[in-house]
Amino acid sequence: MNKKKICLILDNPRRDLKALLCLTIKLLKNFDVFIVEQYNKREIYLINPDIAIFQTGRINNLNEIKNCKKLGIVVCILESEGGYDAYGIISHTHKEISKNLKYIDYFFSWGSQNYNKLKNRASKKFLKKIKLTGSPTSDLLFYYKKEKKTNKIDILFNSSFPLIDPKYGSLRDTYVSFRTDLKYIRKKIIENLFNQLRDNKKSFIDLIVSIANEFKKKKIFIRVHPFENKLEYLNLKKKYKNIKIIKDEESIFETLNKSKQLIHFNCTTSFEFSILQNKKSLMPNYFKEHIKYNKLISKSSHLINTKIDLINLIKKNKKFNIKNNRLFFNSMKNIYWNIDGKSCDRISKIINGIPLKRIHNYNLSYSSFHQFKTVKEKIIILFYYIKPELYRSIRNFFYPNKIRDKEIIIKKLIQEFKDLQKLINYKRNISIRSFSKSDICLSYIKGGFGCKLSSKL
Repeated sequence: MNKKKICLILDNPRRDLKALLCLTIKLLKNFDVFIVEQYNKREIYLINPDIAIFQTGRINNLNEIKNCKKLGIVVCILESEGGYDAYGIISHTHKEISKNLKYIDYFFSWGSQNYNKLKNRASKKFLKKIKLTGSPTSDLLFYYKKEKKTNKIDILFNSSFPLIDPKYGSLRDTYVSFRTDLKYIRKKIIENLFNQLRDNKKSFIDLIVSIANEFKKKKIFIRVHPFENKLEYLNLKKKYKNIKIIKDEESIFETLNKSKQLIHFNCTTSFEFSILQNKKSLMPNYFKEHIKYNKLISKSSHLINTKIDLINLIKKNKKFNIKNNRLFFNSMKNIYWNIDGKSCDRISKIINGIPLKRIHNYNLSYSSFHQFKTVKEKIIILFYYIKPELYRSIRNFFYPNKIRDKEIIIKKLIQEFKDLQKLINYKRNISIRSFSKSDICLSYIKGGFGCKLSSKL
């Protein structure tokens, strides 16, 4: 007997894969799970699942969400970055998402702050669709918190400036794309955000230099945002013997678990550090301000008003341990609802209770799969009928390198699952493989680039 099918759309494997695998483990009892790339969403129609889980309910997924509704596919949203709203941009997107709730069946919220803000925006008839469940990421935090703290890193700097110094493309392209996607936000707000990040990066680099000069015997590491240009940080590494760069493939939670102290500027990572290490991070509070940041950051960070004060605090080896755990974790519910290792249970319980209504409409699946916006996309679709492996090579030639960092690599996925098994003490094995012809609902298609996960008997 064939199991029901659920499709998870994966945006950023480095950030999201392990968390989605954590949810997958809970879903495998009743579903075969298929994972497809965000930049290759058309493969949803190859599978024709009962349920599709997207990582955002915004314009970049709206066409696929509408198509899924036509096919009777239940649409759920489990946002990839739904916790801390650093500069209020997420709150602005609630205006867009609240309108799209008519196409969405369930929206799973990370924490109470954004949950309440979205409910305040939404029509009363859609309120039942919004569920406060927590995120699979918070379950990972729950398990990583139990891991041994090694303190191999004296000071960790966490950068968060991909918008103004992107790894791929140009600042101009990033700005135009950001403005286009968020056209309902006033231009001045976007300009202030980019000015804020530009000035902050300069000040952040200056702070790293000052700390490296002041503490030459301390082990200083920099974790560069996955989509931020590394050049300036690599130049610092060449100049200062006590500066190292964290490897791209290392899990952020693993890095935080071995860090004595974290220095950041207005970053979600500070909440994760506080949860894992039970102490506050350090945040410079003297950088030039163009746009106000979310004051919740003070719950996870000690705000420091001058560079000299920050240096003196490090000299004194002052620790900002969290004294009232109950008060702290109550405040964390704004970001990560109930860090109890049961967010995936809450989400899967809702999913398992959903009445399914998938429509077998071959023509609609066929036409949805073959939708394209450019001639390049039309050409690339042809390779599904010839040799799918060539598709990736052609796609990488036509499209930005950024997409390569967001590909599903089966070997890496299997390794991530093994790491997760060890972390959460999960004993069962599962089958992980690329799509085969038996998974595909459309005739003559040779394969795909997503993967299938199923429980072994």
